[in-house]
Amino acid sequence: MLQTQRCYAIIIITTNGSIATVCSHLKNLTMKYLLIFIVGVVFTSCSGGKPSKYGSEADSIRAVIDSMSKKHVAINRNLLNGLFIKDSMEYSPEFINSLVDNIMQTNKEKGVNYIGFFGERVIINKNDTILIPTDLPLDLNITYIASKNGTDYLLTLKRIRITDVYYELRINNKLQRFGIATLNSSTLIFGNETGMDDQPFFADEYLDKTDCKVNLRIECDTFTKVDMSVADCDNKLKKIPILRKK
Repeated sequence: MLQTQRCYAIIIITTNGSIATVCSHLKNLTMKYLLIFIVGVVFTSCSGGKPSKYGSEADSIRAVIDSMSKKHVAINRNLLNGLFIKDSMEYSPEFINSLVDNIMQTNKEKGVNYIGFFGERVIINKNDTILIPTDLPLDLNITYIASKNGTDYLLTLKRIRITDVYYELRINNKLQRFGIATLNSSTLIFGNETGMDDQPFFADEYLDKTDCKVNLRIECDTFTKVDMSVADCDNKLKKIPILRKK
């Protein structure tokens, strides 16, 4: 899948850029030879080395964002008959399932007959409201940095929809992790204090469980600090210091 998407990106770039430039110098060639030339360029571009586990170039990384963010997980509408979602594409299905379950578990005594999702607002029984944090700007890269014991950390975050954040972690300018983390619905119900080895702060927690578990705790409201942890499943990543907005 990675290679196919990468080839597609190269074809687009080549068609709009370098091939167009070459064509201006090949006006006297027949369409037959021009077609052979284009096919040759595309084949050469697509026959490169397979990207590494974490991607080798920025365009390879960008190419997988859509496939990762659009992974199909069904919304469990059996949890509640009175479930209404204005636009399901704005949320991760895992988030909806988890939040609905948490709301019902914490409201057993009074009961829940209606939960409605309207943008960043979640309406419960048409009289209670939960706000989904959207402090991190949509479709805008935010950079965080930290240094410790001669090691430099650089984290880039971008919110791609209401509940999901795309992240890239580089250590000493080398890409170590990238993926999509989804808002942990439990933090909306119970809150989350973090940064215990630094100055404690309240944070919104985002999780990526697709590879090694990645945990992003982004400071509430100001999003100026991030407490990031990665399950050390490959014995390469150690404790990451608190990252601050650049």
